[in-house]
Amino acid sequence: MPAPTHRDATVGAAPAGAAPPGLAQPGQPVRGAVHSAVQTPPYLLNLRVYWEDTDAGGVVFYANYLKFFERARTEWLRHLGVEQQALRDNTGAMFVVTDTQVSYHAPARLDDQLRITVELRAQGTASMTLAQQAWRMESYGAHCVY
Repeated sequence: MPAPTHRDATVGAAPAGAAPPGLAQPGQPVRGAVHSAVQTPPYLLNLRVYWEDTDAGGVVFYANYLKFFERARTEWLRHLGVEQQALRDNTGAMFVVTDTQVSYHAPARLDDQLRITVELRAQGTASMTLAQQAWRMESYGAHCVY
């Protein structure tokens, strides 16, 4: 059963395609994924669901997906050589999310292994649009949860 798909952007949400989850290592491109207009493959970050992420029923609290996406965006920027604190200290520039659109497909639960993707969809002079998804990893593959 598919799980939630999250789209997040600094300037506006772009519709996210059904990017296949692939089985690449974190930080590596997803095989067969649809590339963005700026030709960057999705970045991958693996996360485990802990008690702190869930409600009393052991299901990930819906707002926590936004935290997962923030972590993935931060690691993606680090992968690209952008340290956000240094950027702020040296230039005063900061990344600010101005718009987000989220679609939930299925729940993630306590102890699930999630793969979070970050894909650059558009880049302007002072903005960018990102698409992000959360995939629940299972023994027989991955299912989009967010």
